[in-house]
Amino acid sequence: MASPRRGFLLAGRILAAAAIWLLFPVSASAQCGAPFLVTLNSNGTSWRFCWEMRQREGLVINFADYQAAGDVYKRVLFRGSIAQVHVPYFPGSPRFHDMTTSTGGFGAGALNLTNTDCAPANRLEPRVCREFHDRGLAWKFSGGSQRGNAVTVWISSQLGQYNYITSWTFNDDGSFEPQLGFTGRLQIIDANPIFAPFGTPVDAPALNHFARNHIHSIYWRLDFDIVTSSGNGVDQLAYSTYATPDPNFPDCANFPGFCGTNTATPFLTEGQDTYASGAPFLSWRIYNQNVTNANGRTVGYELMPENSWPWYGEPTSEPWSQADFWVTQYDFCDQFAVDNVMPFFDPSCNGLGNPPDVDGMAARARDISAGADLVVWFRNAFQHLTREEDQVNMPIETQGVRIQPRSWRHHSPLEP
Repeated sequence: MASPRRGFLLAGRILAAAAIWLLFPVSASAQCGAPFLVTLNSNGTSWRFCWEMRQREGLVINFADYQAAGDVYKRVLFRGSIAQVHVPYFPGSPRFHDMTTSTGGFGAGALNLTNTDCAPANRLEPRVCREFHDRGLAWKFSGGSQRGNAVTVWISSQLGQYNYITSWTFNDDGSFEPQLGFTGRLQIIDANPIFAPFGTPVDAPALNHFARNHIHSIYWRLDFDIVTSSGNGVDQLAYSTYATPDPNFPDCANFPGFCGTNTATPFLTEGQDTYASGAPFLSWRIYNQNVTNANGRTVGYELMPENSWPWYGEPTSEPWSQADFWVTQYDFCDQFAVDNVMPFFDPSCNGLGNPPDVDGMAARARDISAGADLVVWFRNAFQHLTREEDQVNMPIETQGVRIQPRSWRHHSPLEP
């Protein structure tokens, strides 16, 4: 559980600012009541978490606890949110900041859902849908198998022509998946052949219409509390080719570079990581340095990118776009990855000197080697290479990240 001091500080600041940046008040505790408490009980496992709606971030998850089969509830996530969506268009402009300077925010743009969107019985509030669903096979071996279940909480936000679907899915195997879906209609269609290098031809050829291509760069803020708020650590898990000749591994000895190894490298200070670091596969593990499973290994979760590409923005004006992953110490006033300034963050933070973006937060480089209360920030970069099929109503495309247990137990969370 989060420390009483930290919980009191958060609750106090939320209450002080509720009228300004919360769309409506919400009970923020593991014991929050209906409709803010969501649970999943399946295959002997359980999830419980609270949700809230904020003007800028939209749907936010608080206090996510998981109970593996035969185990007790343990804290996984203190708070999870989207911390910015950066949308630069290929000719160099516009370069939208969809949560702050360019719109009123995901919460401000959240729509009341229709019966077609979400059955009335599944609506926790007019804009928030909760759906239980079969997630398919959880495992299969020979003639035996087990099906899994999940719960998804989601909202729809209309921002200009685009509609964003923010969803959080919690699976009974202990994994969870924050995702952002893109639908709506194309924001910019240029009627001039000079835009041909920057877009896709749409409509009748004589019209010279080009749907402008762009990037959706999504910043996730994940405040993990792996069992406790303190004592947490983060490792980079990187693949590399094994090029050292070794008679014990004849394939590697005969074909240097043919074999592969994985290396776990801990973050000793606040810092950042990039896909362009040279490793063909990267993931990150967040764990508790002081809590172990039955095999004596530290318990944790692994963050695995899905459908993301190494794209980096303009380095001088967008220094916060030059990495894909950041680790920082928890600070209540580090709220947005970009535009972490008034009037976007909590008014109580004004004048306290917090960095204006995640690059500055990570640059503090404070020592975290002995265990700390950590926040990780992850960026999905998605290229929207527009299609004729995007007209009129754009088929939804989804971008997100899978976060799964790694040594959370000494065996499958679905088995007691």
